[in-house]
Amino acid sequence: FNGIADKTTWAFTTKALPATTSSVTVDDDGAADFRTVQGAINWVIKHCGTAGSDSACTGSSVAKTITIKNGTYDGELFIRNINNLTLTGESRDGVLVRSVNSEQYNPGTGGSKASPTTTSLAVAGGNRPRLDGGRAVLLVEGADLLTLNQFTLQNAHVKTSGYNNQAETIYYNSASLSGSRWMGTYMNFISTQDTIQTKGWMWIYKSLVAGDVDFIWGAVYGGLLEESELRTVVDTTNPSSGGYITEARTVKGFPGFVILNSLLTRE
Repeated sequence: FNGIADKTTWAFTTKALPATTSSVTVDDDGAADFRTVQGAINWVIKHCGTAGSDSACTGSSVAKTITIKNGTYDGELFIRNINNLTLTGESRDGVLVRSVNSEQYNPGTGGSKASPTTTSLAVAGGNRPRLDGGRAVLLVEGADLLTLNQFTLQNAHVKTSGYNNQAETIYYNSASLSGSRWMGTYMNFISTQDTIQTKGWMWIYKSLVAGDVDFIWGAVYGGLLEESELRTVVDTTNPSSGGYITEARTVKGFPGFVILNSLLTRE
């Protein structure tokens, strides 16, 4: 390819800026404010995060909304330093947010790091930089009153013998008695090992959480799973054996994980 030698062969325009800073729409066919979920998250955090540029929406009392139209959205997501944010899908089964990620590929539970290190990982084909945290599809830090509503969040990693196969859909890495709350309503959380890792306060309502080994875990103050289905799926590395549902590292004196009016099922 010899390149483009003139100013007219390749021309394009960019989409107009969203009309608002606090309410945007994502559609993978381009008929919205953004094509990617992370693009929308970046926009809202830039303007309405705790250090955002739009003082009218930075406070926790102002609701921020990202609406995701039906489609498939690949890639890891990062939400940091924003309060009262809702990600809501057009339909529970029609919106699929996913990535293939795991401890063997991107080690660590997900805490922020200032600079990368280099490691050798067989699944990645050799040495590469990493940030010691990112095996979940969605990493959340410094975000109170986060709501995930009506879509599917999937870590599509397939377990392999000989690897550490921890692969969360979400790691909610915020722990404050008065400011670390998140909800998952009418959701599908689908992975195998360690589907949900959380701190703080969690409420999962009328949702599906699927995994095979202690797939709901973390150091919560309180995590209520209400009117939901907790489904043990087949462990491809050990098909004859089931696994624990929770691994609670509960803070002393607090409720920990509570399963209320829910179904415990298996594939």
